[in-house]
Amino acid sequence: MATSKKNRKTVSFDPRKLLKAKGILGAKTEAEAIDRALDEENE
Repeated sequence: MATSKKNRKTVSFDPRKLLKAKGILGAKTEAEAIDRALDEENE
């Protein structure tokens, strides 16, 4: 998948869900966890 330009967005997440996603996906940051989760949806 080709990388695309990134846009800054302001969103609200449940912090417990975000922490769980970081662990499941092995992400170092919240942004990385969100990015990986969105990529998973496209595979």
